[in-house]
Amino acid sequence: MFWSWLLKYSSFLVTGVVSFLVSYAVYRFTNRQSYLIYYTSHPQWVTMPPQQGQQQPPPIGTFTLFLWNAGKAPAREVHVGHFWLPASNVFPDLPRQLISTPSGGQAIKFPMIPPKTAISISYLFFGVFTVEQIISYVGWEEGTAKKIPVMLQRIWPKWWITTLQVLLVAGIWVVVNALLSLIEFLWRVHYER
Repeated sequence: MFWSWLLKYSSFLVTGVVSFLVSYAVYRFTNRQSYLIYYTSHPQWVTMPPQQGQQQPPPIGTFTLFLWNAGKAPAREVHVGHFWLPASNVFPDLPRQLISTPSGGQAIKFPMIPPKTAISISYLFFGVFTVEQIISYVGWEEGTAKKIPVMLQRIWPKWWITTLQVLLVAGIWVVVNALLSLIEFLWRVHYER
């Protein structure tokens, strides 16, 4: 019953799926939107040895916040809010302002981040703090920026990546042939009696 229904209406289903995929592809390639994401490096600390006659200085910490506009349009009114703003450096040196927030913190305001542009903000602070104790929010005119998890990963040689891609295409070919064989088998069983 189900297989006969599927074979009877499979052309409508395939047409609908292909139409959806084509319209989504056209939308993605023609739409000009900004898409702001960010991620941070892991905090690192260095403990300095005490000088003669002085007590132990606090550890010196650092981390970097990476802002990336992955979209095709500029991201406007980007704010990086801080509970407290330690010494920092922004690369590349884009125009920005430091503004005070109502709760007593500070924010770095970028009027615009161009498309396909990454910005790094490096922080240097004294003491042991987490990223969440320094950065309060990252937002822009369209809402909150998306935080993505990242990890340091090995970059494999080009020949290895190419081999895996060839195996992936071969696997897709096998799956497509299996599906076509299944459809042919079901067609013969249900319609060629």
